[in-house]
Amino acid sequence: MHYINISVPSYPFFLHAGNALYRPGDRHQSRKDLNFFDMLMVERGTLYLSVDNNEYCLHANDVLIIPPRAAHKGSRICPEETLFHWLHFNTKEPFEVSQLPSSVVSPSNDYISGILIPQYQTLSEDAARDTVSLMTKLETSLINYFTHSNVHIRQELSLFSQQELFLRLLHLLSLNLISVDAIDIASAAMQYLNTHCMEDILLTDLAKRLNCHPNHLIRCFKNKYQFPPNQMLIRIRLDRACSLLTSSSASITMVAYTVGFSSASYFCKQFKKIYHCSPQDYRKNAAAQSAKNRPTPSGETV
Repeated sequence: MHYINISVPSYPFFLHAGNALYRPGDRHQSRKDLNFFDMLMVERGTLYLSVDNNEYCLHANDVLIIPPRAAHKGSRICPEETLFHWLHFNTKEPFEVSQLPSSVVSPSNDYISGILIPQYQTLSEDAARDTVSLMTKLETSLINYFTHSNVHIRQELSLFSQQELFLRLLHLLSLNLISVDAIDIASAAMQYLNTHCMEDILLTDLAKRLNCHPNHLIRCFKNKYQFPPNQMLIRIRLDRACSLLTSSSASITMVAYTVGFSSASYFCKQFKKIYHCSPQDYRKNAAAQSAKNRPTPSGETV
């Protein structure tokens, strides 16, 4: 699990925010050398991103913070209608991206504290609702790929009010250091599953990597994500399979092996269990939906 460790004071400051509505088949643009933090939160749908060669699959209630100057791009197309919120902020103080939160827990200067934010996290329903509410109040740019529009709205809040809302948002997303161990284990396990989902992953090996007992790992993971790690791994693989089914003509067997399944029959069984249809039917339905949403030359949808 990677953390963004920001020294304070002074506190990070808000720049601007907005949201974007993507169609099935849209992809996040490539960006690099940005000199501010880019926070993304998916409200619905799926957003695939590659950040400095690390792959992220963002679902509803997922938050990802991209550090300044980190190259990032859409690694896959959106398989469904996707709405996400974005917010840019910055800091004048030093920060680091680290797998260990200890530098914030025990600062060397008694007058300096820090903010510890997971670079990637999945919020509870209540926290997600509060996050969307805060981000929406700060938004001035509304991008809609269905209507090919980018609407800018006037911000009525004062600079102080904007900063107050932003600090409330940071407080919501930052870790409570008292409970950091359990959160760290679950989040680190989720990040590992997302980045190594095409490999063979044993629970015992994952627990050893996270320096905990397998039972403790399962308990922490289920408390945060409602599923044990092995079931979440299957869901991650199936989610990536959906992207391949809609963006390529690869055979069902090739898709199964590409996302990490050992056999096509097991892949089809798990796919039907989750999506209630076969991979072939999913591909046909996605193609039909994409054709329906494809704009005509006049800009109108069919």
